[in-house]
Amino acid sequence: KPARDKAVVKDKTVVKDRDVVKDKTIVKDKADAKDESVVKDKAVVKDRPVQKEVQPFKPPVIKREAAVKPVLAEAVRKLVSRENLSREMAEQSMDELLSGKAEGALIASFLTALRAKTVTDEELAACAAGLRKHTVRPEYSGEVIDVGGTGADAAYTFNIWVAASVILAAAGLKAAEHGSRATPLRCSAADCLERLGAKINDCPEKMPGILDKTGLGFLNAPYYQPDMKYVQPVIKELPFSTVFDLLEPFTNPAFPAKQLLGVYREDLVEPMARILGSLGVKRAMTVFGQDGLDEISLCAPTTICELKDGQFTTYMIRPEDFGFQRSARSELEGAKPEASAQKIKAILAGEKGAGRDAVLLNTGAALHMAKEISIEDGIREAAELIDSGRAKAKMEEFIQAVSGGAKG
Repeated sequence: KPARDKAVVKDKTVVKDRDVVKDKTIVKDKADAKDESVVKDKAVVKDRPVQKEVQPFKPPVIKREAAVKPVLAEAVRKLVSRENLSREMAEQSMDELLSGKAEGALIASFLTALRAKTVTDEELAACAAGLRKHTVRPEYSGEVIDVGGTGADAAYTFNIWVAASVILAAAGLKAAEHGSRATPLRCSAADCLERLGAKINDCPEKMPGILDKTGLGFLNAPYYQPDMKYVQPVIKELPFSTVFDLLEPFTNPAFPAKQLLGVYREDLVEPMARILGSLGVKRAMTVFGQDGLDEISLCAPTTICELKDGQFTTYMIRPEDFGFQRSARSELEGAKPEASAQKIKAILAGEKGAGRDAVLLNTGAALHMAKEISIEDGIREAAELIDSGRAKAKMEEFIQAVSGGAKG
């Protein structure tokens, strides 16, 4: 007999206003669902909390004051003819490269032509100024010191700059490292700090506060220079280094007032110092180890150009001038991230040897520049900060602050 109020259709039984399908009740009218039920895909799921959608973290947006003037095509024509660019055109070209409006072929043409012609000091300074316009400047108090090298010396030594930055922070200064990832065979500050236990990529927006609190910070380039995303795909496809490899030392988002910069060729020592001065750095030292290191070398004499009170002075120092014995390059090896981190841990724990001496020599020079003391006094202060355990404690404080920042 046919049912009075229901009809059977294959495996589905229709009961008045409800469908019964495999033991699940489908509510056609959402108003029938009680407060403790969540209507999802027409099914009533009781006592199941609503999951909030997690929004991915996005870097800040660069505020542009005016429209980008298109000059890149004209700049390429000049470069192909081996003409140097004016400061204005070079800066505008960098602005257009990072605007997101330039085609990949035009970006590649500009970078290739500039490399083939060889970049001038004025062009490099202008490109640095252009990139700085596309840099998010963090808020912090006081002055910052930056110590680091170009990373192009192909020496594969351990990252002495991270160790030096830790010691400088322990000395009461604010030391801001910056940059991005290195190659698998080299160790950037980011790689090294992560191996030391600092999860720096978890809280980039909180790093300025950590810098203020601990005196040590790492400013991640992809976060503070988001417009680099427009040129990175092109750079990765080019089989040679570009002007951007030279620009990193000039584009620390903290805009440091004092900077010790290692360069990979002796002929760059004075020009790089002058570029730093043109960008507003008050006190600077550019250094080249004559054995090819982009740091003050423990293995050979080092050429230095020092900026002080607007004046540039070039001179040479040797390890034995400060009581150190020259070492073999092999004693400073440790370019891979894990090896570099282990070397720094050992030095901060009091290990003696060539690695410690190299760190003391470079940190002593940085303290000389930052505190207006002699390099000898800077070396003694750096040694005391290691031997007293204050440098190691500073590293642990930074790791803890980053971990707290990442959770908060």
